Amino acid sequence: MLARLTSSASRKPIAKPGDKPKPKPTEKEEENKENLDKPLPIPTERKRPGTSGTELVLRADRVEASTAFQRAQRAEQEYRARRQATIARSDAKAAKVHLGEAGKQFRAGVCSSFIAITLPNSRTSRVVREKKSVWKDNREKKRLEREKAKKEKEEKEKARKEREEKEEAERKEAEDKENVAPEDEAAAAPTA
Repeated sequence: MLARLTSSASRKPIAKPGDKPKPKPTEKEEENKENLDKPLPIPTERKRPGTSGTELVLRADRVEASTAFQRAQRAEQEYRARRQATIARSDAKAAKVHLGEAGKQFRAGVCSSFIAITLPNSRTSRVVREKKSVWKDNREKKRLEREKAKKEKEEKEKARKEREEKEEAERKEAEDKENVAPEDEAAAAPTA
């Protein structure tokens, strides 16, 4: 490679008609050409990186840790979502089974009720008639109990009013006796 660089540097390009002459190279360009001719040093042992190298390593570690943390968060969210979806699926299946059973039981109940109410000679219609008579008897008993309680309440109220009137009459008599004039007392007193 070194031979190539020297041989190409010694050649001069051929000028074409209409080409402008190139300006002369500056001193820095000449130094760079000279440096190109020198071979690169062969590193014998690795040196400890400078401050910038340490900083780059730290940045790389931080970026790596950040991406690892983000991957872990994503994995955790995916796991949580899968677990919740599994639980939701099992709950949905159980609900579907329960609702199916509830529908069947409801239909059976409606059919039985319809048969019990509509068929006049069926066993269940007799049961319904019996229950109706029991309900009627219970209503009659409650009505009688209410009337009895109402009569008792009225009697107690009547007795209370009579007692109050009697007490009022006694109180008035006592007041009338106190208000009797002394002359009347002398006249009312027996003579002996």
